[in-house]
Amino acid sequence: MPRRLVPVLAAVALAVACTVGEPPEPEAGSYEWTTYTNEAAGFTMEVPDVYGPYEQAGGRAVLFRWARDVPVKAYWTTATEAEHRGLWFGESPAGAATLGGLDGDRYEYTHCDGPVCSRMVSFVVPWRGRQLALEFRSDGELNATNRRILDSFTLQRTEAAARP
Repeated sequence: MPRRLVPVLAAVALAVACTVGEPPEPEAGSYEWTTYTNEAAGFTMEVPDVYGPYEQAGGRAVLFRWARDVPVKAYWTTATEAEHRGLWFGESPAGAATLGGLDGDRYEYTHCDGPVCSRMVSFVVPWRGRQLALEFRSDGELNATNRRILDSFTLQRTEAAARP
């Protein structure tokens, strides 16, 4: 094998080895559905009660942890913050999307956090001067749990929720 090809193959092997797939769905009957409300961004959605929300940046970022995975994330962010986090910003939309009754874009991209990379499907809409995104760690089509989360996503369109 030519010497110059060895580093390329090693880099490809490392990249493939560090890409994690879609996490499994929680087993049906092992959880109840509960409503999560985010006052900072002004939305609610149904999630399995085994998904523990971990809020960051005053609630503008929420990671839903289950077992050792983070299958769902929500961000209410600026373009600068999204770019800094390595989110969808700068990617080309994969198509149109609707989130909470608002029209926006669907993104499918690879997010790398250190040496670990994950495929993400993001639904992004403009909301109160920022971008609001609901993200799923998914290889493409959403599983039944993620589809229900997406379908339940509701924006709080009250005067109190309209304040940044």
